[in-house]
Amino acid sequence: MFGTIPISVFGTGVLRLNMYLSPLLLILFLYIWTMASRAPGSVGILSSFGMAFLFVFVMPASLVLAHLIGAKIIDGFFMRISFTTPGVTLIGLLISAALIVIAGNIFLDNLYQFRRGNYGISIWFFIFDIVGMASVILAGGGNLKFGS
Repeated sequence: MFGTIPISVFGTGVLRLNMYLSPLLLILFLYIWTMASRAPGSVGILSSFGMAFLFVFVMPASLVLAHLIGAKIIDGFFMRISFTTPGVTLIGLLISAALIVIAGNIFLDNLYQFRRGNYGISIWFFIFDIVGMASVILAGGGNLKFGS
């Protein structure tokens, strides 16, 4: 029902997207670094450099890694593909994206928006998450084929 995507596609996709978006990422990196190092409570320029580097370059790669780990566990749990196969399914990625949104609501937001009845933020993050993973897959040379 759903195609298998090789894990190497995700690494290639992250690297290619970083190359395609490098001017924008560099501007974002310099903006965050400048604003964080000039803040009144700043502890120094090196810690601001580290924070900006982690936010701009490491966080997207770690989010892709979290998707891969979650999709691999889900695929193994539902016995879609074995753990030894170097790939994940699209259904595993979709369920993993939903679980990452739920985990973000629980651990980062402490369910504050859910208690207020504001579900729009979570829905938009889920949509952005799926579009981001699709762009990583397409940039890495994979396809979003929904058939075997």
